[in-house]
Amino acid sequence: MVYPAIVIAVTILVVIFLMIVVIPQLTSIYVDFGIELPWTTLLLVSIYNLFAYSWWMLLIAGAAGLYIFNSWRKTETGTHVIDKFTLSIPLYGTLMRQIILVDFTRTLSMLISSGIHILEGLKVLRNTLNNVYFREAVDEISKRIEKGLALGESFSQFDVFPPLVSQMAKVGEETGKLDETLMKVAQYFQTESEHSVKNLTTAIEPAFLIVLAVIVGFIVFSVMIPIYSLTSSIK
Repeated sequence: MVYPAIVIAVTILVVIFLMIVVIPQLTSIYVDFGIELPWTTLLLVSIYNLFAYSWWMLLIAGAAGLYIFNSWRKTETGTHVIDKFTLSIPLYGTLMRQIILVDFTRTLSMLISSGIHILEGLKVLRNTLNNVYFREAVDEISKRIEKGLALGESFSQFDVFPPLVSQMAKVGEETGKLDETLMKVAQYFQTESEHSVKNLTTAIEPAFLIVLAVIVGFIVFSVMIPIYSLTSSIK
């Protein structure tokens, strides 16, 4: 994330410089010559005036919005919406799912190999999962195991667990080596998560460059159009 962070920092600095230094000076020149400003330039001027003269209102609105969002996020509905949205984000959602599966299968394997019962292991793991859909799935799986159902079959009933987890759990139960098969599953998802991280960082770099180009290009375009109008009026 170092490269994207640098791009974001440069973007913010460039925008601040243009908005604070360039836009006000050019706007005053345009007003003196009576040039009709295009809507893009008017938008930039409005944004500058908003931040320059109403910054305290923005701070209050931002703080209030953050407080309301955090309060909503802690509700049951907010938790479900945010966790579902997180898992649905392209690339990032896949990575988050893989990371959860790595921790889940690896820890469960270690607990089982230490002689801890599956039910106890699931209870321990349930509180460490940072996604409500995984927590709810583990709760239902625990209930199924209490009724005598197999772990592998229980995994297959929930979409948050890929078919591989269910299939390997079934193999482990049949061979009596559930801890070893779960550890292999963890190693598999560890490898997949590393590939996902690489794909995500590869996609982030050009995406941020495009965003930077659009923002700076929009500002430059908004500044240059009135200059051409001013030049034409002088001629």
